[in-house]
Amino acid sequence: MFFRNLTFFRFPSSLQFDDLDASLAECALKPVGALELFSRGFVSPFGRDGDVLSHRIGDAIWLCVGSEDKLLPGAVVNDLLQKKLAEIEEKEGRRMGGRARKRLKEDLVHELLPRAFVRPGRTDAIIDLAHGYIAIDTSSRKTAEAVVSDVRQ
Repeated sequence: MFFRNLTFFRFPSSLQFDDLDASLAECALKPVGALELFSRGFVSPFGRDGDVLSHRIGDAIWLCVGSEDKLLPGAVVNDLLQKKLAEIEEKEGRRMGGRARKRLKEDLVHELLPRAFVRPGRTDAIIDLAHGYIAIDTSSRKTAEAVVSDVRQ
C-alpha cells in the first residue's frame, strides 16, 4: 500500500488505543440500506478477505474507513420529475405548485433509491503512537476530518 496524498492531524497523548479491535468491531462497515444514501464504518486493511480491522506494527496502527454511497444522478431524477409533472398536468389540467413539486421529487428519490448503484470506497490511515499524529491518505480536508472523527468515536 502506498499513500498518494497525506493529511496529518495531531492527537493528544491521553487517547488510549489499548482495546482498539473491540471498539472497531462495534463500528464496522454495514451494507448501505435500501433507503439510505450512504454508510460508513471500518473495514480490514487487508481487503475483503481480511478478518482484522487494524494492523499494528510497533507504535504504528493501520486502519481503513470504508464507505458505500448510493449514486442517484440528478439528471435522472429531474427527467422523471418532468415526465410525472407533464402527466399530472395533462390529467388534471393544472400546474403543480412548488410544495407539491418538492414533495413529488422526494417521493421519486425514495422510489429510485433501492435501485441506485452503490459505490464502495476506502480511506487508509496510519496512527503513529510514538509521535502523536495520524496520517490519512486523502487530499480532501472534509474526508480527513471524517476519518479522524470516526477514530475518535
